[in-house]
Amino acid sequence: MDVNNESASQGSDKGKPDAVNLEEQNRGLMQGMMAERDKRHALEREVSELRGQVTALNKQATQPTTYTSEQLASLVEDGKMDQAPADRIKETQLHDRVTAQAREEANKVVATQARNDRIAADLEAYMTAKPELNEAGSAARSRVEREFQYLVSLGDKPDKATELKACRAVYGPVDSLQQGTDARETHQETGGGDSQDTDSGGSRGDDAPKTLTAAQRAHYKPLVGKLYKDWSEVEAELKYADPRLVKRYANR
Repeated sequence: MDVNNESASQGSDKGKPDAVNLEEQNRGLMQGMMAERDKRHALEREVSELRGQVTALNKQATQPTTYTSEQLASLVEDGKMDQAPADRIKETQLHDRVTAQAREEANKVVATQARNDRIAADLEAYMTAKPELNEAGSAARSRVEREFQYLVSLGDKPDKATELKACRAVYGPVDSLQQGTDARETHQETGGGDSQDTDSGGSRGDDAPKTLTAAQRAHYKPLVGKLYKDWSEVEAELKYADPRLVKRYANR
């Protein structure tokens, strides 16, 4: 038996790690990696929360605080603010409030002026397209005045805006007049016939169109042959009138 060789073999085995030691080392490494991962996730959550707090603080900083006189007086009394800064805050808030009110009023004035300019322009367009509207006592003017009084009776103000509504209710959109397509003139030019012919056609007198409601027939009947040449003119007017106004007539 070779004693020297056996001793050498035993010495070399002592220098190699066994399987148990390797498993323990691997377990330790895994535990360390998991601990580091948990720490990283915890830090990420903390950073996210801090970012949310910073964002909230920034929003609060961009929104100016408005103080009442009582709040400012209380801050001064409690020693949390000197009187001079409190007075400056009060003056600044008053200035901002007055400025905002003035800006709002100016915007209203501009909007009102623009509305009035449009109303005046549209009325002028009606007068130009229908010159009879400028003649006091003319049939065209009387029809508009009658519609104007009706609108006023429903609650509209007796102003230029209501006058424009009346013109539109009687003669339709102004561009129709400008293009020469007034319903009453078109009827006469396309063979609407005179008063004698319409009697036999069943469109005068009591022979109102079936499309009219009872209220509309009662309203227009006394006017046919006077203000309106025949029932065809009534139909044409209702065709071009504002649907809302037609509905009003129907419910009168």
